[in-house]
Amino acid sequence: LNVRKTKRSLKRAFQELLKKKPLEKITISELCEKAEISCSTFYTHYNSIEDFINSIDESIMDQFWEIAQTIYFQSGNEQLAIGDLLSYIDSNQSLFSLLVSEDSVRAFTADFPHKFSGTVFEMIDKDFDCPLFDSRTALDFVCNAAWGMLFDPFSEHDLSSAQIFRIAYDVFLLLFKKRDGC
Repeated sequence: LNVRKTKRSLKRAFQELLKKKPLEKITISELCEKAEISCSTFYTHYNSIEDFINSIDESIMDQFWEIAQTIYFQSGNEQLAIGDLLSYIDSNQSLFSLLVSEDSVRAFTADFPHKFSGTVFEMIDKDFDCPLFDSRTALDFVCNAAWGMLFDPFSEHDLSSAQIFRIAYDVFLLLFKKRDGC
């Protein structure tokens, strides 16, 4: 319970600091002060700021994977799982947007859509095919387009995450066909 509370405090403090300064200017001591924890507590969980940020990346990826599995493997609960995905995106949108807008090239911003589309591709590859294009490239396109519309700070539109997801889903259905026997 205390570990979760500490990690939530650090994440919240990190988001607040990112609003005020670039990633490379954030120190462990000011992060800990903002989170109201000691530096030794920080080092109990993480080796460095980069280790902390990588843990955020991994937890986001794990949550997406869990939701994606629910959508794919538990037929009948797709609406609930898609609602979970949209809720997760909405609740973490400020963190995603802050990380995307950073000047530093981050593995998260560069690789996340590709990692996510790779995870989804592994699940759909046996059941779906894209007859017009290479399936992996087509799925990367759909995921990257949705990612850009959700989190690119320079993307100007009034679409909600639910509307963006619906567009991505419709484009997926246009590009991909279920294989025979699936």
